[in-house]
Amino acid sequence: MKKIISLILIGLVVLMLPTATAINFRNTNIIKPQPVLNKINIRPTDINGTGNFSAMFAKKNDTGYVILGNIEGTYEFSSEYSGSFSGIWNTTSGDASGTLSGWFWGFIFLGSIQYDNESDWFVGLYRINETSYEFGAIALILTSSFPIRYCAGTFD
Repeated sequence: MKKIISLILIGLVVLMLPTATAINFRNTNIIKPQPVLNKINIRPTDINGTGNFSAMFAKKNDTGYVILGNIEGTYEFSSEYSGSFSGIWNTTSGDASGTLSGWFWGFIFLGSIQYDNESDWFVGLYRINETSYEFGAIALILTSSFPIRYCAGTFD
């Protein structure tokens, strides 16, 4: 049963890829992501990768996207198309924060998110633009409610 649910979830994420690639936060009068490393005390132990990224994450509603918070972290390639990432996140309201870490292969990523002594898994798809150093992603967080989150940001 768990294998069937996992396959269904991965299938849903694959079907949602066109939505993730259609995200364009530039046209929605959104404030740029703010650096969060100085705002919260959480420091992942492995935040020393070969590149940095910063992004904002959001949920979708009937009128567009609602920005929920910011993410900042590092990534490191272990081969040409795979590697790992780690970072910290916080909500725009400042009432929640935590860490995240995971792996990426091609355009698929898998990881865990930690907050308030809890941990949840997430799986998703991403797309990068190497010309403008921007990326867009969609993730399904594997909790009881299976929330879908969208993310857009920059990397170096």
